[in-house]
Amino acid sequence: MVDELFLTVDRWLTWVDASKPVPEDAREGLTARDLALCRISAERNPGNKFAAQMFGSELTDRLVRSHSLN
Repeated sequence: MVDELFLTVDRWLTWVDASKPVPEDAREGLTARDLALCRISAERNPGNKFAAQMFGSELTDRLVRSHSLN
């Protein structure tokens, strides 16, 4: 299992090394897209119902909102 982890990290680092910088004029759009994807995944996460059962709806809502604001 550790070997698989190292292979995965090595592959990811290879992709990072081979990547090209994002043009400055495209960064704002990508940032907005990334934030929207983060917000959607935090708000629609099916695990939120389990968090609400364990921590209560109020705390879960606060946690989801704080995550989706980052």
